Amino acid sequence: FVADAGGGKDSFGHTQLGGVASQLAGRVKDVLGYKVHWTLPDYLQRSARHIASKTDWEQAQAVGKAAVQFALKGQNAVMPVIVRSSDAPYRWKI
Repeated sequence: FVADAGGGKDSFGHTQLGGVASQLAGRVKDVLGYKVHWTLPDYLQRSARHIASKTDWEQAQAVGKAAVQFALKGQNAVMPVIVRSSDAPYRWKI
């Protein structure tokens, strides 16, 4: 899988996903001959906190809270997700 392209392992031995951009860029360049550029979404994303919407903030808080609740219950290998329950008006739940 491309998603498992060279991320390595963490200190617990879990696979770290990552490296997809460089792998895909290399394939596009090698196979198709196109000039490519890729970047890591790192400091630019983290520095743009000021443009987060109220909904972004509320969802981030809810997902974080749900993740902590899973951990406190001893659950692992689970991930909280945002489920859209309505488009108009926009409604969501974890």
